[in-house]
Formats: sequence, structure tokens, C-alpha cells
Amino acid sequence: MQPARERHLIHAPILEAMIDVRVTLPSEVRIEDLKPLAEIARHDYPNLGKRVLAQFLFKESPDLHSSVSERRQDGWVLKNQDGNQLLQFRLDGFTLNRLAEYETWEAIIEEAMKWWTSYKEFIHPSEVLRLGVRYINRLPLPDSDLTKYVIALPQLPPNVEGDASYFFQQVILRPGPDLTLQILQSIEEALDDGKQPYILDIDVGRTGKIASDDEGLRAQFEELRNYKNTVFFNSITEEAATLFESN
Repeated sequence: MQPARERHLIHAPILEAMIDVRVTLPSEVRIEDLKPLAEIARHDYPNLGKRVLAQFLFKESPDLHSSVSERRQDGWVLKNQDGNQLLQFRLDGFTLNRLAEYETWEAIIEEAMKWWTSYKEFIHPSEVLRLGVRYINRLPLPDSDLTKYVIALPQLPPNVEGDASYFFQQVILRPGPDLTLQILQSIEEALDDGKQPYILDIDVGRTGKIASDDEGLRAQFEELRNYKNTVFFNSITEEAATLFESN
């Protein structure tokens, strides 16, 4: 089965898109220092909440092993009025999340760069550690014969047969010295109309030599997005791609 040809899909099956920058902040920066920036962003993202990180600590006692959950705030999350776009200002970086309905890459990268610039000028990160572009796609396929639509399905052992009711597969690769790729694919329970939802989650990251200026940073995000597209279209068949380009 041949992979799909790369092109713009009118009805791209994007569930969520993320543009992420991971940083190291000066040691004196505290969670309270992010609050004024969050208040400025409330003009466009009026719904403000705390971002809470949960950690599980395992302790050994004479009789048993116990776990303790520790929760701490590591940033602020803001949501726009429609609830389909979020900003995260954290102690380890910045993220823009776009939920369905997806607009265009140009729209979200423009918005991400705008607020990254504000974060950078407000907090003054010591170092940029990683850039990330992640797209979670949900493809409602016409039937359960996934071999018609998906290129790299999990392989069954010899002499084992049957229709898959569920699978979850995660692959983490390093395609280049400064490039990371995580591909997660799974299926959900079949819908009442017989369609089979297939999840394709692609996370591309860059570490190492990261541009220090905004123009260079944006160019590196463009490269990550282009590579993400290559992975997406090489993961599905032409028959699958045509499902999302007709009116």
C-alpha cells in the first residue's frame, strides 16, 4: 500500500495542535512572576486558571510501599472566549494549544510567536532547551479494515488472527542529532454508524542548536511542521487522505 501524497486537506482531521517552547528560567523566577503576564493576556484569553502539576512519590515503610501524591502549581492556563485556544505560561516554558475547529498553521504560528515574544521579554529565559510541534489527529474511518487506510499497523505474531478491537502503539525515534519524533497511534471504540476512529498523534521536537532570534526560531518551527506533515502523509494511504479533502 502506497502512502498518501502530501497536500492541503480541506477537512484536516486535527483534534488538537500544539506549539511548545521549553526553557530554563533564572533561578530567582517564581510562579508569582508569571501572573502579571497572564493578566495582560486576559484581554484576548479571558478565562484564567492555575496549571497544577501532580507528582507521585513512592515511599518505603517497614510493612509496605506507599505512594504520596504531591500537587504544585507550575504555571497559568488561559482560554479564549470560544474555548478552542489556550495559552500556557509555565516555569518551564510556553505552549499554545489550538483545539477543533482548526484554522490554519499560519494563524496559530503567528499567535504563538506573538505570545512567545511577550513571555521572553517579560521573563527573560536563560536558555531555550526544546521546540516542539505536536498534532493529534482523529480520523473517523469508514470501516474497521484499517489496512485500507493506515500504513504502519501493529503486526501480529505468525498464526495469530482476528480483528483488533483496540490497540495502542508508541514509537519514539531520533531521526537526526537534534531532532526527536514520537508517533502514537490507537483506535477507539467503533461508532454507532460503523465508522472506526483512528488516532494519529505526531510530536516533533528540536533540541541542541536553537535559534536565539524570533525569525530564526519561527523558521525552525516551520521545519518541524513540514516534517510533521511528511510523517502524517506517510502514515496513511491515499484512500484515507481523500476522505478529508471533499466538500
